[in-house]
Amino acid sequence: MIAPALTALLAVSSLLTPATPGTPADAAITCSIPSGDRIDETHLRSRSELDAWLRHCPSPLDHMTPGGRARFLGTLDFNERGVTRISVADLEQELTGAEINAVFALLGLPANAGSWGLDPTEAEQRRHAPDHGPGASDIELRYNALYYAASGAPFDSQREAGAFMADLYDALFPATGHAAAVAGASNHDLRLLYSAAVTSAKGAFRPDHVDAATTALAALEERGIATRGDLSAMLETLIHAGRLDEARDFATRHAAAGFEPLPAIVEPAPVNAGVPSVLRLTGDTLVHEAVARGPLQIIVVASYGCAFSRAAAGDIPRDPVLGPLFREHALWLAAPHHLDNIPALARWNADNPDAALAIATSDARWPMLELGTVPQFHVLRDGKLIATVAGWPRETGNREALLEALRGAGVPGIP
Repeated sequence: MIAPALTALLAVSSLLTPATPGTPADAAITCSIPSGDRIDETHLRSRSELDAWLRHCPSPLDHMTPGGRARFLGTLDFNERGVTRISVADLEQELTGAEINAVFALLGLPANAGSWGLDPTEAEQRRHAPDHGPGASDIELRYNALYYAASGAPFDSQREAGAFMADLYDALFPATGHAAAVAGASNHDLRLLYSAAVTSAKGAFRPDHVDAATTALAALEERGIATRGDLSAMLETLIHAGRLDEARDFATRHAAAGFEPLPAIVEPAPVNAGVPSVLRLTGDTLVHEAVARGPLQIIVVASYGCAFSRAAAGDIPRDPVLGPLFREHALWLAAPHHLDNIPALARWNADNPDAALAIATSDARWPMLELGTVPQFHVLRDGKLIATVAGWPRETGNREALLEALRGAGVPGIP
């Protein structure tokens, strides 16, 4: 079943390049990148405008490898107002944070305040000694197939997408040849092997894919070309996969990269594998505990970094109907990667005692939920999912939809 799709993807990925329909005259182009308040007035709003600008003007994209640039441009989508879809994967691998923000400004997108992309020293080293050939290698063609499948195929859920990507990864990068491929790869292809393994591992968290990412990263470190972004991706992958002891060791070994060590984890009672479980922050310790099924459960998937989650955590505890129900029956749950920032988790819990976040131990222990979309409200009866309500608009909330879901679950006393 994979084979026909794989053959097609390999063929298409080598041909995908940005389209260039009728473009404006070069003479009318001003080679300046908007900034500040000018972004909304002067950014590029169409594929034709972008193609013409890039043909005429120097840009940060000139620093990218041919394959990375083609992948970035090949997955941009526009409507009449501008960009509707953008993938930053190759930007983060090949440009500095300032350069990425310049690309965003060119497209009318707000700058990212976080730390991403190469630092200037990493960028200088990579550009001083380019290690990619004039054309795409066999490894890059296979990576392209995985990349375009990840960015273009429609799926009903993140888990369905993750399973598809994991199967495709196995077809493209067989485990039997992984060690030899890593050992014999150029630096450029080694980075792609690592990115492919991380992409698959973050989708389905299959142990052998996490191991493949670990092997490729070890080779990057041995060659002295691992970036902080590479290290961050590995730490996040280990945390999401529930390999917390390894994540703690990894963070400790890479303290120079700025990683904070994970708090100690205690387990007052044994938690069987596969049972839904959480980590609760208690002081400077994480307590691992199973989540028992109840006649009624409300699981709120939220994030301390999400404004809509913050609005829900502020509104619901004060609601005369929802407040008491949520205090008795709700679990506020965050995805495993929230362990990256324990201070932020502690601040959320101090500010929202009635909506304190517990951390899902791993994605695999919560197969019934999508942990990547927030906020979502899941109503369960005896462990069976009855209804899901998505979103909490900051101005209006989503009270009526929640009440309707609770009525449908047979909760008495709902007006």
